[in-house]
Amino acid sequence: MVQCKWTAAQHSAVHRNADKFSDPRNGALKAIRYAAAVDSSRRDKPPALLIYDRSARRDVRFYLLAAVGFVFAYAGATIDPASNCSEGGECAPWLVPVALVIGVVAFLAGIGMLWANPRWGCRVDLSTRMLVWWNDNLAPGEHRIPLDLIGTVRVKYGTDERDIFLLDRQGQPISFPRDEVTPYTRREDWARALAAQAPHIKVEIL
Repeated sequence: MVQCKWTAAQHSAVHRNADKFSDPRNGALKAIRYAAAVDSSRRDKPPALLIYDRSARRDVRFYLLAAVGFVFAYAGATIDPASNCSEGGECAPWLVPVALVIGVVAFLAGIGMLWANPRWGCRVDLSTRMLVWWNDNLAPGEHRIPLDLIGTVRVKYGTDERDIFLLDRQGQPISFPRDEVTPYTRREDWARALAAQAPHIKVEIL
């Protein structure tokens, strides 16, 4: 008899819990909370263009530098200086040791960068409203600039150059690397994407 009463009470409790979880109001509340959480995470996530992270091992330039250096060094070490003559009979034996030195320096420089693997880049942290940049070759560690401090982003085009300058609201320069830490081929797009996160920021193209 006791067992029957316990079973009936347990069944009643399970039934009440099932009613609670099947209540449409609970489902709607959960959906609202989930949508709010997703929307909040989207607001805190900057556009992909504002997250730029590079390193030496992900940059083909250093592999090319090491390869070209190896070729020069190999040529300088194997070619007889006396045989370095053109078809016209002009000889320049001094070029062989010069090529050797240049090759060794270039090879070591490329290998050294790949070994050290310095990083550079920037990102925008919308939760703290900070522009964060880093460049291990310039200044180790992360450096932060409040978005509210930035008044103007200036993109200056020159001969094979696209430089970025940051100015505060009074037009004074803000310490910021003008190269490397922003995407070179899309610096104008990067500047406009940054300004979209803080409407007070102006973009100047020179």
